[in-house]
Amino acid sequence: MVAFGLGTGARRAEIVGLTYGQLDLERGLVNLDRQAQLGGTAPPKGRARVVPIAATLRDALLAWKKQAAGPVTPEAPVFGILTWRFDLAFAAAVEAAGIGHTTIHDLRRSFASRLASVAGSGSVRVALGHGSLSTTDRYVRTVPSALRDAVEAVERAYRAG
Repeated sequence: MVAFGLGTGARRAEIVGLTYGQLDLERGLVNLDRQAQLGGTAPPKGRARVVPIAATLRDALLAWKKQAAGPVTPEAPVFGILTWRFDLAFAAAVEAAGIGHTTIHDLRRSFASRLASVAGSGSVRVALGHGSLSTTDRYVRTVPSALRDAVEAVERAYRAG
């Protein structure tokens, strides 16, 4: 659950409501357009959000799927968490990961900041499912080394003509 949040920037309701039908592990994609499931709110203006996932997360989800307790149907929940038990389950997952006090929004901000260090703000906005860049800006924390890399890339482009 922690790796999924960190690797996708998923919202709480998206993690709670995630089903195997939303995962395309062959292509490395997750469809996060079902936020309304289990008490969340619908995505803004009906926008579907498909987020690519890294190979490490894909492998972790494949392993998770193999150890599933029941039949794995498209409707089956991936994490099997009830909305009212999320905080408890998330705290246990954070403790198991050994990362100290962390919230789901901390994972979302980390995802946004890491993505922003290698992609444009428009890509980050789309990945997070935000309607405006001003919302995305509240999530992104600029990493000094990423800023230096960006400035150096601009300089290289300028010199190349």
